[in-house]
Amino acid sequence: MNKKIFFKFLCFILIMCCTLSLSFDTYANGDVSGGYTEFVGESGIVELNYQSNADMLSDMQLVCKKGDFELYFDPCSLFFAVKSVSTGRIFTSNPYNASAAADNTSALYSQLSLSYGNNVDKITSTLWSYDDSVKLKQFKVFKNDDGVKVAYSIGKDPAASILPEILSEKTFVGVLESLSGLAATQTKFLYTEYTNKAELPEKFKDVSVNGTVYIINQNLSASERERLENNFAEAKFTLKDLNDEYKRLNYSASLSVTPNFKVNVYYKLTEKGLSVTVPADEIEFDRETYYLLDISLLRYFAAEAYSGNNGFLLLPDGSGAVVNFSKEPSGVSQIKNELYGTDYGITLPDEPSTDKPWYLPVFGLSNGNGAVVGIVEDGSGLVSLCFDTAGGIGSYYTAYPILTYAKSEVVTTEAKVYSAYSTNNTLKIDKNFYKGNFTVNYNLLCKDNIGYYDMALVCRNYYFKSNDNYTQKPLALSVETIGAVSYPDTFLGVPYTATAGITTYAQNAEILETLKSKGVNDISFYISAWRKGGFDCGVPVSFDAEKKLGNKKELKSFFELCISNGFNAFANISFSFASRDKWFDGFSAANDTVKLLTAKIGGKMIIRPDLNQYDRDTCMYAISPAKYSSYFGKFVLSAAKNNISSFAVADTGNSLNSTYRKNKSYNREQTLDVIVSVLKKASESTSLSFSGANAYVLGFASELTDIPITDSSLKGISYDIPFIQLVCYGNVPYSSPELNSENDTKLALLKCISSVSSPKLVLGMQNMDKIKLSNYTQFNSVSFETRAADCESIYKYVNNAFKDVLGARLINHDTVTDGVTRLDFSGGISIYVNATQADYTVGGVTVSAMDYAVLKQGETNE
Repeated sequence: MNKKIFFKFLCFILIMCCTLSLSFDTYANGDVSGGYTEFVGESGIVELNYQSNADMLSDMQLVCKKGDFELYFDPCSLFFAVKSVSTGRIFTSNPYNASAAADNTSALYSQLSLSYGNNVDKITSTLWSYDDSVKLKQFKVFKNDDGVKVAYSIGKDPAASILPEILSEKTFVGVLESLSGLAATQTKFLYTEYTNKAELPEKFKDVSVNGTVYIINQNLSASERERLENNFAEAKFTLKDLNDEYKRLNYSASLSVTPNFKVNVYYKLTEKGLSVTVPADEIEFDRETYYLLDISLLRYFAAEAYSGNNGFLLLPDGSGAVVNFSKEPSGVSQIKNELYGTDYGITLPDEPSTDKPWYLPVFGLSNGNGAVVGIVEDGSGLVSLCFDTAGGIGSYYTAYPILTYAKSEVVTTEAKVYSAYSTNNTLKIDKNFYKGNFTVNYNLLCKDNIGYYDMALVCRNYYFKSNDNYTQKPLALSVETIGAVSYPDTFLGVPYTATAGITTYAQNAEILETLKSKGVNDISFYISAWRKGGFDCGVPVSFDAEKKLGNKKELKSFFELCISNGFNAFANISFSFASRDKWFDGFSAANDTVKLLTAKIGGKMIIRPDLNQYDRDTCMYAISPAKYSSYFGKFVLSAAKNNISSFAVADTGNSLNSTYRKNKSYNREQTLDVIVSVLKKASESTSLSFSGANAYVLGFASELTDIPITDSSLKGISYDIPFIQLVCYGNVPYSSPELNSENDTKLALLKCISSVSSPKLVLGMQNMDKIKLSNYTQFNSVSFETRAADCESIYKYVNNAFKDVLGARLINHDTVTDGVTRLDFSGGISIYVNATQADYTVGGVTVSAMDYAVLKQGETNE
């Protein structure tokens, strides 16, 4: 071999060794047990310009098989695919033709994106796993019999970015001696030797020189800087080494530490699809310099480009919602929300939101040729769900979770010196960052024309282990009665707060008997505002029944009457909020409440729908999660002595609070864990109902109430669906929100039929004028005297729709066109619900406007 060619080949090998040494030393740490072995590719990074998913999969390696699924992985580009053996359907981590979009390959080629900032200017930025890890070759891949682990180092590794400006002769020689011949020559060439202090450049005049020093050459090219960074990394010259050297030389320089985050992702193939875990406690970064806010996970997994097909996105907004692919994109590029309703540990917005909670940590995407149903299993209390609606990057429809590592809030403070701009905005970061796992299960459905009912079945099996044998039964009328309200009054001219009884314990029994006499044979009773002070009561530490409503014996008799009639009855309580800071009840507003990042006490207020603003006179303290177990435990014991053991736990099913007290800090996931622990213990001796349906309460629920029958009407949504109801169907009874204040009761009843929801009414027996004087004027249309007929008609109207399917099984639910739904039951019977202003006709079936029709297979109504 020619000597010149051999020398060039040797130089190439040495440079490659430097590069490989760098790339393999900067991956994330973490457990590599579990039978993992290193997984190395040979092809290099590939471009996403394939013709199909199958074409893309052909460049990957088979990792493992599980049931009907196979996992394929590209250990160089980190793309992956899951294939159904029986159907041939393929789900890919990124779009196979993403390079055609060309507007943002950073996003389209990535599996992760990180939102982070530095602790000085608090400016938030984004890192992408493709640009900031894969292209830098800062990752390592391992595999075992179940799947793959990817150890990412995202952001240029600080160890690879060290460029000493000045080094003593001893240190410089030590670095050269630890380098290979070529690297040592390169490094020596790019530094200048100085033996005379007087000759040093101006910026180095103050250094302590005891002999020769070496100063980096000025105006290095980008390639020369990169070469030096690689060489110092090979020499294992660290930031600590650099700091120590500068101190010895008395040299001051601002050391720029580049953002770098070590993140491990575990992909595990399952018989239902793929499980993906990101352990938060394995995330590593320079916490003194940077903060990490959140991680977007698999944004483009199974993404679908707009093509007008019959696919859709499934959102858990309110009752449930769909974004249909068959329509032109609305112009709204993204829909995003936190799970589990309001967090009263965060400052409330100036104007209240009327958006409905997102109860389930579930997202779905169907492309007409298969579907993905994602369920967040671990860490859901700190997860938001995001949906791209073909108006954003690459015009793709996507559904994915955003994992919150640490909460943040912009805090406005007064400036120390008064000026026209006398306030400062500061970003506060929660120091109590999450330390558990984020786990998302991707259920892959591999058949044509997947509908939202198929997705609901997946979730029903997950949360309830299903109940496929359930047959339709009559729907109960859900009745909530108001106990007592406080209102302002005077005595001899002296103002005071009075309490008025709206529905006594004995009057609840009267309502029950009256409804029975009218043919209302199925009732669920909820008695609210029954404790001392009515709605304005303290923390629940004892069974403190309001005396204005009667005695405890009468309350107990009412519950016994319900049981004897086969009706459910629940006493409403809340261990999340308290209206009063009373003496001697173990509660102190100063110490036992939620504290915001702003250091203010957290709470909630009733929203005045007529004014769309908070009623600040109704502010209730948000109780610290640290007190939940103590308060509720004491209450259950006290209630047991009165032989009452069924409770509607208000708020727990529709909000989840964090708190930022020193030494008593809880993020939302920690609060979730506390609630689950409390409910698990309470459910051993009590029957529990919940207002709302946050996923973590489902396993403890005997009933659910106030479940939305519509979505939030967000921009970009195509139509609402009764998804949460279909998930719970046959496993736990549920009712609608109260219908008293509905502007269109007929529409609400049609929605009840479509969602198979029990209708709910709020009732009271007396002192209606006192309600108008109270802070609870939203209950101004609850008089049983005027509502008794409504109770009867509403109950009979809804149940008349189901009289022909009693004993049958619900086998499908579909939205056949905007505003028209079809419920299919075993035995060939379907219920069409037309919630539009025009008649609907299909196949000889005509459903009148704002009405329903029950039709048997092959039957017409013409």
